[in-house]
Amino acid sequence: MSHPDGIPAGLPGEPRWAIMGDHFSDWTTSTRMAIRDTLPPILRGDEAAQLSADAFARLDAVAQEAARDRQLPQLRDECAARMRQGGASHGVAYLLSQACRLNGEMERAHQTLLALGDKLASTGQWEALAVVAERALEVEESGAAAHLLVAAHEALKLDPQRIEALQRAWAIIPDDLDVGLTLAIRLGEAGRGSERRAMLAELLERFAQERRYAGLEEAALEFVEHEEHDGLVRLVHTLPLLVEQGAGADLSQLLGIAFPALAQAGHAGDVLDAVRKMVTRTLEKLGPVAAERFRPMLVESLRQGPGRLLPEPTPVFEISGVADPAQPLLQALERFDAIAALPPGRAVHHSSFGAGRVTANDAETVWIDFARSKDHRMPIVAARRSLTALPDDDLRLLAATDPEGLARLRSQAPADVVLRALYALGGAADATKLKVFLVGSQLVPAKDWNVFWRKARAAADKDPRIDSSRAFEQSYRVAPEGVAVQADAGPLPALEPRKPVKQNLGTLRKFLSQHPHADSALARRFGKYIKRAVLDEDGDRVDRARAGLFFARWFPERAAEWTAVLKTLWDQGLALSDLPGEDEQLALLRASHDADAILSALDSRFAAVRVEAERMLEHQDARGRAELRRTLLAHATRYPGAALRLIDEELARPPEGPEPWRLFCAALALIEERPKPSTADKVLRWLEVGGAFDAVLRGRPCPEEIRLTVRILLRQWRSSDRYMFPALEAAERFGLAEEAELVRRVRAQRTERMFDGVGQLSEDVDLPVMTRATFERLRKELERLERELRTTIPAAIQKARELGDLKENAEYHSAKLKQANVSKLVASLQLRLARARFVDDIAFKDGIAGVGTEVVLEGDDEVVTYWILGEEEHHHGAHVVSFQAPVGRALVGRSIGDDVEIGEGAQRKRYRVVSVERRLPPLDAEPEPATGS
Repeated sequence: MSHPDGIPAGLPGEPRWAIMGDHFSDWTTSTRMAIRDTLPPILRGDEAAQLSADAFARLDAVAQEAARDRQLPQLRDECAARMRQGGASHGVAYLLSQACRLNGEMERAHQTLLALGDKLASTGQWEALAVVAERALEVEESGAAAHLLVAAHEALKLDPQRIEALQRAWAIIPDDLDVGLTLAIRLGEAGRGSERRAMLAELLERFAQERRYAGLEEAALEFVEHEEHDGLVRLVHTLPLLVEQGAGADLSQLLGIAFPALAQAGHAGDVLDAVRKMVTRTLEKLGPVAAERFRPMLVESLRQGPGRLLPEPTPVFEISGVADPAQPLLQALERFDAIAALPPGRAVHHSSFGAGRVTANDAETVWIDFARSKDHRMPIVAARRSLTALPDDDLRLLAATDPEGLARLRSQAPADVVLRALYALGGAADATKLKVFLVGSQLVPAKDWNVFWRKARAAADKDPRIDSSRAFEQSYRVAPEGVAVQADAGPLPALEPRKPVKQNLGTLRKFLSQHPHADSALARRFGKYIKRAVLDEDGDRVDRARAGLFFARWFPERAAEWTAVLKTLWDQGLALSDLPGEDEQLALLRASHDADAILSALDSRFAAVRVEAERMLEHQDARGRAELRRTLLAHATRYPGAALRLIDEELARPPEGPEPWRLFCAALALIEERPKPSTADKVLRWLEVGGAFDAVLRGRPCPEEIRLTVRILLRQWRSSDRYMFPALEAAERFGLAEEAELVRRVRAQRTERMFDGVGQLSEDVDLPVMTRATFERLRKELERLERELRTTIPAAIQKARELGDLKENAEYHSAKLKQANVSKLVASLQLRLARARFVDDIAFKDGIAGVGTEVVLEGDDEVVTYWILGEEEHHHGAHVVSFQAPVGRALVGRSIGDDVEIGEGAQRKRYRVVSVERRLPPLDAEPEPATGS
């Protein structure tokens, strides 16, 4: 691009006249003159022959004028022709360089300026040389130009310009030792001592490489005088080179100056590596006698270096013999290293024996006191390979030496436990790694982990030593020292669109619980994601409801859309108990006035939600309350808690009409479908002889529709026989003997068929094992398929019939085929659910792997987790295995600490069981997505 006046872009402005002063004429503001008028006097030498301040200004103005008039090539050629004639003035040479520079010919401009600078230096025109050198450096920062700049300012002797010129030159040619030395001298003359000593420290290695030992000595003396210990440390680190150079006398003199000062200041340990190098190289070149002069320095460096970290340094020095002149220096140093690696008093950890403390080490054998093996001996090589040093406050050491103290720490200071665990794990870990470490090292009992972690997590969130800004991802780290971690300063979470909506919403909730002031930032970043989740008609109803709570708060202007979505969700069967959190249930209840919302809230496990539902119920009229009551009894299994309380209240007062029988049906429904033990116990007390139902049903005729309902309930009984037989006995007492007898007869026929096939595999005795969560998922699938059989498929068949000609009607035959397939699937699911046995009912033995447990295994190079469940339950996660699978069979019955081998052939590996915990999927568990490798 070009200037509007025709000047090429990037032209420099007016020159800085650091040396020439400010008494020059401002040619750039003079009247513009044609080049043909201004150039001849310059070429003849009549003008600007000598490079004064005015001459530089005049020549720069001419060059600028030529650029504006696009006459740079002509100006360059005229000046070059004059230079070839001989006798041209310095002004012509300078004008030629500027014409080339403005025309983009940088190399020619630079070489012209360097040649001009050499001429100016030879004639002693130092002020002009300083300007020319500056201009040359503007074109290219070359060493030749830097040397010209230094020569000019050294001659002018004007500070601080001279020091600035030297600093600039040193930055360009840092390999030029003479420039560096000159700069150090000038800094000293200017009274800038700290900068001079920093410069000397930078030159130390160059002094040593070029054998300028006097420079090293001068630097050493100055460092000692001013107590510049960092400079002395750098100086000593250059001295091994002097051993290679054979400068023994200079080496001794320099060490005699530097080392005593370092030792007196306590910095001898900082030069241990350098002293060791000098010892090693002297031994190689001159032998052990010559190396003996380094022994006192080596011993002092060891004392002030690694010796300070030793629990008991004296025995280490004595046993190694490193301070004993009678002991060969190299062998003594090797013994010192072996003992210092595992010194007496050092806490250590062994993968099998656990934590312990070294009691003795003679460089060949190590003695350790472990909790289970006192005075344990190990060869030094094996000990260094298998033992890991521990800090004295390590939890594993505390567990070995003071188990009661560890128990108090867990109880009273759980954040300290987390902090020490983080240090042991390298400063950062997630909850899974913390659990594997604490439980696997037996620092926290497996059975107490959940209780401990709840307390520890809450304490860690408040502890300033722990950075819990990413606790929403279960990730923790040690907070940097001196840096306060702001509770709301953490980064926003990263949502992954490929993950389930439920998981992403959980991440948002966890983050907001720790960063409540970040709500507006989340709305800006994730508002679109929430909108899509709420308005997705194919999305899971619970996910849409949970996302809707964010939607309502972030987009209040779209309340009508949220209300319409919420009504649809209730129609689809949404239950308030589907939402896991109390705050979510309360928010959803207050956003709804639907009967389902109130009934769901009455069934909530949270007291605050139930209280709010009772308040909303009181605002209903009598008709509304009666309708809610009938709905609750008719769908008791959907709202078991609320139904149980209602039945209890109604039985406390004498009911009238058919109401007692409706209560009886609701009570049977509550125990017919695998109830909670507390629910079943209460219903069984009502059903027993002399119970609450005896008082209200004896002698009261049963309505026909109730009789039919009871018969269906008893025929399809899906829970334990322990609940069924009391129900049958109660039905007989209350006048339903025919229904009870029918059920007994059907059960007897099934038993006979079962024993007819003894010794053979029979489908009738195939009892599937599954969790209640899987049962619930299959039950919902069964309901969907049954609804499809009743509605969607018949409608499709009817629509196809209306097309006529059934023989050639592809739509009709397709619908009929689908009806047959779905019918078979429904029958299969009904049979499987009727015969299911639950993992949840299997007794759990603490610390022993079995069905319904999560087992953590630790191998040589990995930690793996398996979740043992029933058959065909892999939808709960990638690490789920069936108890019938080879891995499940290998794990069942194993205890914490047991070794187990898993895999076949070359893939077979040995693991150790480090954790066994009872784990069952929640009833609302969603299938986890498959993960690729």
